[in-house]
Amino acid sequence: MEKYNEQMLPKRARSQRQAVGKALEFVILALDDVRDCKACGSEVVATWLDPVELRLIYAKNYLSDAIREGGAL
Repeated sequence: MEKYNEQMLPKRARSQRQAVGKALEFVILALDDVRDCKACGSEVVATWLDPVELRLIYAKNYLSDAIREGGAL
């Protein structure tokens, strides 16, 4: 049997709960920063930041689901 293009990848940890939790913390902090910028800036800045806020909310929800379901990715 011949092998082609075999990659050596490090073994995955059994649970990624700690890493997912840390990512969730960063997303929550970024979401707070975006909301602060929207509150302090003009209406134009707030409009520009709406898509960013929405994406961060999605990321927060996905990470929260992963934590609730055990943190395994």
